[in-house]
Amino acid sequence: MKMEGELFFGIGDGMTDLVRDTFWFEQRFDWSKGVLDCFRGISEEQKDKILIGDAFIKPVEEGVKVVFEKDMKFKNELKQHINFVKLKMERLNKEIYKSEADIEKEECRFTGTDIEVVDELKQSLKQFEMERKSYEELLRYYNNLFFEKVKVDTTINIGGFEVSMYMLEEYAEEVVKRLRAVMRNPAYAQMQNPLEILRLERRREELHKRILEAIGIEERKGDKYMRFDEALEKYLEEMGAGLFR
Repeated sequence: MKMEGELFFGIGDGMTDLVRDTFWFEQRFDWSKGVLDCFRGISEEQKDKILIGDAFIKPVEEGVKVVFEKDMKFKNELKQHINFVKLKMERLNKEIYKSEADIEKEECRFTGTDIEVVDELKQSLKQFEMERKSYEELLRYYNNLFFEKVKVDTTINIGGFEVSMYMLEEYAEEVVKRLRAVMRNPAYAQMQNPLEILRLERRREELHKRILEAIGIEERKGDKYMRFDEALEKYLEEMGAGLFR
């Protein structure tokens, strides 16, 4: 015999913490907003206030009510989490750039491409991109709800030009520094694989070209180029990849 009836249930004091934690710390945005939507009559403003720590859900005899009260402990925890996310995204951006560069280098090898290695690199790249997308959405929500502009640093100012820090890091650390070590030490050059030196020089040329294209310099001449070239050499000196280090 099938029995039908009404089901009544209440919520505990932990509902507010649950919604906030799943939203901000687990990035389960739709689930968290769906829980808040279950409360009949709740407004969008009230939901936002709950999420940012300016209000909480309080169980009462007739149901629940929204109490407007700041939760500074939560706000401080969230601020720390956002700082962590910012640093995490900077690391992810670096890993994504490195993966893309590794794929390109593997596909341009003189001795032929290792398909399995490329596939593994592409799979890692996909995972990094998915994780970054989740954090990007989190920062969008944070900036919109708190009226802030938390921005992930991805560029370095070189002579008044904003250049990708990851491209510059590869250019300085992985290419120029190694090539100039060879130039300063002929004995060291004799120990190196000529194909590897050629690969590094080809990579240096390609990166230098991309850097110039990114900042809108089409030709290697003129005041604009000379100003950037001088600033770039100064940056290389600071990174330990200069001509005299």
